[in-house]
Amino acid sequence: MFELDRFLREETKVEKEQRKSGFNVTDPDILDELILSGDKFRLNGDFLMSEEMFFKKGDVHIRKHNRYSDMPLHHHQFLELNYMYSGSCTQEVSGEKIVLNEGDIIMLDRGSSHSFQALGENDILINVLLKVETINTKILQQLVRKRGVLTEFLVLASQRTHEEDQFLVFRTGENKKVQTFMHYILEEYYGETEPNIEVIHLYLPLLFMELARTFEEETKGQQRHHNQVVTEALAIIEKDYRTLSLEMLAQQLGFNKNYLGNLIKKETGDTFKQLLQRQRMLHAHHLLLFSNYSMEEISEEIGYLDTSYFFRSFKKTHGKTPGQIREEALHREL
Repeated sequence: MFELDRFLREETKVEKEQRKSGFNVTDPDILDELILSGDKFRLNGDFLMSEEMFFKKGDVHIRKHNRYSDMPLHHHQFLELNYMYSGSCTQEVSGEKIVLNEGDIIMLDRGSSHSFQALGENDILINVLLKVETINTKILQQLVRKRGVLTEFLVLASQRTHEEDQFLVFRTGENKKVQTFMHYILEEYYGETEPNIEVIHLYLPLLFMELARTFEEETKGQQRHHNQVVTEALAIIEKDYRTLSLEMLAQQLGFNKNYLGNLIKKETGDTFKQLLQRQRMLHAHHLLLFSNYSMEEISEEIGYLDTSYFFRSFKKTHGKTPGQIREEALHREL
């Protein structure tokens, strides 16, 4: 029977070299790529992790991060999950210091830069790398009914054509479901037989749904420290954005319209109208990607009777027309 824990704690050849020297050693499986590439894998002078280094056998690549040496600053062209299987680690992500403890996960968007302090013997960090195309075709279709911060993060990651500095941290050390899903994924990938990537694709949506639930619970805890009136106002905007007006919102909450409008602006930095527009455009974007609604039906669904006004508003928000967004999504799925 395969013993995952013993396998992950065994020292690799690279780890043995790093433990002796204290210097970072490049993994043999990507060394040839670096030698042949020259300066190809450089971004603003820093090391660039390219998709072609890792995805030769499929669109998911999992590797244990080598211990005993600092990892220099680097960027990558794919979505990366760092899972703290054991111990802890300290890394700097896009200029911010992040400490991961056992069971925690950090999700890094492509383009994010990060570096690591040396991991100790008990510090087992797992890197789960996903091609951007995988996010769109394999995972998001399982999450279309779950609209939240995590899903929006993944949607944006699959749509971006430029590099972003974004990441999410999940404090999931006590979450048994997250630990179980990660254990299943690692056992499938590292087991004694050849890994079945399609099985891993079945586990990933379950993992992400649980992460989304965890993130929402943490967000609710933070909201208790914010203005409760604004929190209630945002919840109503999210639910009733199709027909809602500031007057209607003020009446529901029992406040003067001008007072409520000023309070929303002060606490969120946006006006009521801007928040309403953002919610409408978010739902429109979602319908373009995951429904067969016509442009007229989408316009009506989000509360716009004037389709041309919907087109102008959408392009102003997203920089592209609704038709361009849908066409790009269709091309990616081919």
